[in-house]
Amino acid sequence: MLALFKKQQKLLFAKKLRTNMTYTEKRLWKKLRANQLGFKCKRQVPIGPYIADFAFLALSIVIEVDGSIHDTYDQQQKDKTKDAYLKNRGFLVIRIPNNMVKNELDTVLATLKEICEYQVVKLG
Repeated sequence: MLALFKKQQKLLFAKKLRTNMTYTEKRLWKKLRANQLGFKCKRQVPIGPYIADFAFLALSIVIEVDGSIHDTYDQQQKDKTKDAYLKNRGFLVIRIPNNMVKNELDTVLATLKEICEYQVVKLG
């Protein structure tokens, strides 16, 4: 019963995050949504105790868009823990700094498309 409650709480929190996305998350989502890269992407996806900014679930890819808070030591430690959890469950974790999404969006998208295509081959 407690596990079900926690799952429902996490889903509600993910929904709230989708409603309150940052500028860079919105900018990236505008290009990832509706299979624009040729692969289905979801936003604010609950995975275990974490919520991924974006995920190509069929390809086991998680994308995290990192603002300046991720430059702090404490947040970097939390990010390492989250990344390890996701990697242990078979996900490839890609961290993209906010400034790359703001200033080099085309490069970010081209790189993500290449990574997705590579995962298709890798996962067979």
